[in-house]
Formats: sequence, C-alpha cells, structure tokens
Amino acid sequence: MRISYNWLQTFFKEILPKPEKLADILTMHSFEIEGVSKHDDDTVFEVKTLANRAHDCFGHFGVAKEVSLLLKIPLERNPLLASSNAWLPSEKVVVHIEDSKLCRRYIGLMIENVKVGPSPEWLMKRLARLGQKSINNIVDATNLVMFEIGQPLHAFDFNKFSLKEGRAAIMVRCGEEHEKILTLGGGDHTVTKDMLLITDGDSGTPISIAGIKGGAVAEITTETKNIVIESANFDPVSIRKTAQKLGFRTEASVRFEHELSPELAYPAIVSVAQLILTIASGDETFVEGMVDEYPEPVEVLPVRVAFEEIGARIGTDIPKMEVERILRSLSSGFEQEGDDYVVTPPFERLDLIIKQDLIEEVGRIYGYEHVIPKKLLHVENIAVNPKALLASIIRSTLVDAGCIEVFTYVFQEHGVREVENPIADDKKYLRKDLGTGLSASLEQNTRNAPLLGLDTIRIFEIGNVFTEKGEKWLLGIGVKNVLKKKEKETTDLHALEKLLSEKLGCEVAGTLDGTVLEIDLDMLVSKVQFHKKERLPKAPAKKSTVYKKISPYPFIARDIAIFVPAQTKPETVLEIIKKEADDLVVMLRLFDIYRAEDKVSYAYSIVFQSKERTLTDIEITPLMEHIKGVLEKNEGWKVR
Repeated sequence: MRISYNWLQTFFKEILPKPEKLADILTMHSFEIEGVSKHDDDTVFEVKTLANRAHDCFGHFGVAKEVSLLLKIPLERNPLLASSNAWLPSEKVVVHIEDSKLCRRYIGLMIENVKVGPSPEWLMKRLARLGQKSINNIVDATNLVMFEIGQPLHAFDFNKFSLKEGRAAIMVRCGEEHEKILTLGGGDHTVTKDMLLITDGDSGTPISIAGIKGGAVAEITTETKNIVIESANFDPVSIRKTAQKLGFRTEASVRFEHELSPELAYPAIVSVAQLILTIASGDETFVEGMVDEYPEPVEVLPVRVAFEEIGARIGTDIPKMEVERILRSLSSGFEQEGDDYVVTPPFERLDLIIKQDLIEEVGRIYGYEHVIPKKLLHVENIAVNPKALLASIIRSTLVDAGCIEVFTYVFQEHGVREVENPIADDKKYLRKDLGTGLSASLEQNTRNAPLLGLDTIRIFEIGNVFTEKGEKWLLGIGVKNVLKKKEKETTDLHALEKLLSEKLGCEVAGTLDGTVLEIDLDMLVSKVQFHKKERLPKAPAKKSTVYKKISPYPFIARDIAIFVPAQTKPETVLEIIKKEADDLVVMLRLFDIYRAEDKVSYAYSIVFQSKERTLTDIEITPLMEHIKGVLEKNEGWKVR
C-alpha cells in the first residue's frame, strides 16, 4: 500500500518529522515500511499492512491515527466524524438486499445536476502519487475517499437505470448460473450462483460485481447528469472467493477481503458527497436524498481491563498516566471504575475485542524497546519434542556424511489428496511420497555436477506426505552417481542407512525405490530411546561465507589427461592449466590418477562458463588446444 507523506500532513497542524525519521518510527511500532521514494515535492511510503490492521489502516487516515498515537500530537481533522443532517430520504432510489449476511449495509446517495469533467490538478496529482490514473472528477472523488479512509465507493449513472415512474431500483443479489456482465474497461465475465452482484432491480441487468468492479452498463461519462453513489459493506469471504474465481483483484476487493466495519460506509458517503459538490458542481447541483439499508446494525462492545493486568502481561511497570493516555487515545469511549478501565474501541478497529488486545496495544505504542523485565525468566527441565530431536540428529548426521538437505515442492501433478484451489494445473495434488521430488532434484543437480565439482550427488529431505491412509512423516535420501555407477548408489544408500542405525541406537530400515531411500520417521521415533538430558545439538559456529551470483548461461565441460614424470606433483599441472585457461574457468579439479612405470597420468575436469554470454565450441576448442600446447612444452609431458 502506498502512503503519501504530504497527504498525511493534511491531518495535522504540527509539522511531521522528516520522511526517513517517520518511516523508522512506524516500522518500530506499527507497520513495516518496505520502501521510501521521492516524487517531486512529496515522499511515498511502501507500507506493508498486516491482516490484523487492514480493517482500519488501508487508508491514509488509519496511518495518520498511528502517527498521532506514537508522536502524541493531535489530529487536525477526522473524516470519520463527517455527518450531514440535511439529507432527506431519497424518493428516486430504492434498495433491496437479498441476503443480509452477504451485504450487511448498502447506502445509496443521489446527486443531481453534476458536471462530469477532468479533476482539479491537486486531486489528479494526489492520486498519481499512489500510481492511480485519473478518470474523471466523479470517479476520482470516490477513489480519493477510498484511499483516505479505506472504504470503497462506486458511482452509477442514474439515467441508465430502467427507471419506473422516475425511480431507480437497486437489487443486491447472487448471480445466476452462466450470467454475464461487461465490466468497466471491457472485461466480459461469466458469474456463478455464489457471486454477489449489484443489479438494476427492474430489468435484472447486472451493473456491478459487488465489491470488486463496476459494470459498463451504468458507467459515468461526460454526458452523465445525475448519479447514484454506492457505499456498502460486503462479506469478506464472498468477495475473496469471487475475486479468486474471476482471476483478478482490485483496490476495492482487497479492502473488502480483509473485512471492514459497516459503520465506515456512512462517513465515506458524506465525505465523497462533500467533495463532489465542491469539484463537480453544475448550475443546480444538490443531494436529492439518501437510502440506507442496514438490516442488523453492529454494536461495539466495551472491553474491561485492570491496570495491574497490563503491567503483569507486558512484564514491566508502565507509568499509569501513560497507560491511561494510550487507552484514551485508542478508544471512542473511556471510563475508569476503580482499578479497572472500561474502553470502547472505535468502530473501525475490529481487532480490539478482548482485554489482551488492549494490553498488546499498550505495549506496542509504549514501545517494547522500553520494556525492562522485572526479573529474568529461569526455566529448567523442559522436555525436548522427540520429533524435533530426531529430525535434528538425522540432519546433523547426514550433513556430516556429505549430504545436502533440500526442500522439494509439496504440490505435485499426481497424488491421492487433491487440493480444492490448486495454484497451477500441474500442482493439483499433495505429494504422496518424497521420492518424486527427490528424483527430480537428483536429475537437475546431476546435470550441474561438473559445475559443482561432484562425482556423486547426495541429498535428503525430512517432510510430510499425504497418502490414502493419512499424513505420514518421512525421511528421503537420494544418491546419484555422475559416472553412472548404479552399484555405488545402492552401496552409498545402505551405508547411510547403517550410519543412522549406529547414531540412533536402533535398526533403521527404509524402502528403496531406484536411487531414493524412504524411511518412516513416525515409526522410527517410537523406537529411538532418547536420554532424559539429551538436548538439541548446538548450532555450529558461524563461518564467514561469500555468496557469488550464479551465471544464467550454460557451461561447457572438458576433460584433459596428461602423462608427466612420476615426481611431478598434480598441483604443478593444475597451476599451469589455471593460468592458461583464462577467466572463463569456473571449476578445475583433479578426478583421476593412473601410474605406469616412471610416468603418472593426471586427469582434470575443466568447466567453462561466462557471466555475459553463452559460450560455444568455436571459443573453447582453440583454448583447449592452447592449453595442450603449453603443457607439452615441458620435457616428458604428453597429453593423452
């Protein structure tokens, strides 16, 4: 989510800290600021808002409230307090909600005689900072309010309804099987029975996919004179499923998916009406009236918490005045009854339900960096989870034996447990074994073995599989010999099996399938006798590791063998090859020694690779000839 620094400043009379400083404060207490970028005279924050704060912080005002709390500075304006007592019930718009569980509230506001055109420069500029393209003053006004307080809005052309006796009927209902809707921008979508639609109540024509995208039927154009503004509240699960099935998400759907308070709909409609009356005013622009269908109004319940509980839970003493300041700032209603505080959360804070929520907020705003424990926690004789201990022992044993741990994909093309919402057509099932993933990993790593400087690939994985009988916990070990020696692969697997038996003090027997051995860990954990004082192995000391970027271009591997006098060391030959082979060599190693009378043959593997291009034989063959020529200049040296 993008947040404009200049937009935040509009909520305060006091000058905010510089953007970098403000980013640090918010990161420490509220949100992770993933990026800060300059845009002319403004700064834009990339804010990562977690799900528990999406209810109230998917807009600039939610972030401004956090800034007010953390910096202890008052808000200059609060759009959630917006109200209008002058509007009459609409005589030209009626609303019917088919299912109040899917649509909890629907407000329709009619404004007559608007003048549709370009937005003012300040409005276009403000939306552009967030990466939003200006459409027209009506649509831009609805978007601005959404980005300010988090409530999505939509505008319809009143005169494009099937008007009966001059009145537009809005029906909120589920779609019919194979029903189609043409959305704004030209997208043609087929809906199903579980998708919520906004329709023309008289003709039955869909005019919007509820909470996701408006339809082209009632689109606002420069010819529009009378409009109906929608401010509604929809079931988050319904919106999320519809967006997934249709294959697209919008700024509106993201907000509805995380659930919003139905109470947010009213201040949003007031804010957008005030803005439209200012920027789209015609000769006699006015609000004709409003209809508010709100079948089951929500009730915000107060939460009781004792002062002593707050300090005890957080683990430190927080000054009472600071606790009360924070709770007052958090609430829309605050009372003190003896040692208890009775706090009524603001309607938009759906995450404040129980006293533990309030305690967490006090600690977060006070700052966990200020928490000084009353006493250090001392824990003794905590039992180690046997499964965790077994996995740790196996992991350290196999790594010491030259194996590398891998993590293969849990979703596969074939299996017995199908996923309801697969992420891809070839990943519809949960894996039924570890062998499939390990075999693919062996093949991939074998192709890169020359680059890795390995003759044998040894990998393992510890993970769950899903069979017809249920979930199982397995260990899979895979071995692949680059030199095609099948008997060595089997020998290595049985050797590793024996090594684990010795380490664990019981027989370890698995099922061998080709080059992969699978061992049932659920069965093994019941056989292993752990000592009472046995603990998880200590993490090895940190080593300085330098990571290098892997070239995306293919490598070329060549071998060279040379007879040299018996007293010649292999390192001598290696240094000459390395010197003459240019900087294209990424791997050079000795892989075979053969002695015959007063001669010795050394065989080397050379791997060439470029970081800029794909190499060809035309480049490598002359280079190999050059290396051969340099080596044979030495007396008694002969390339085989």
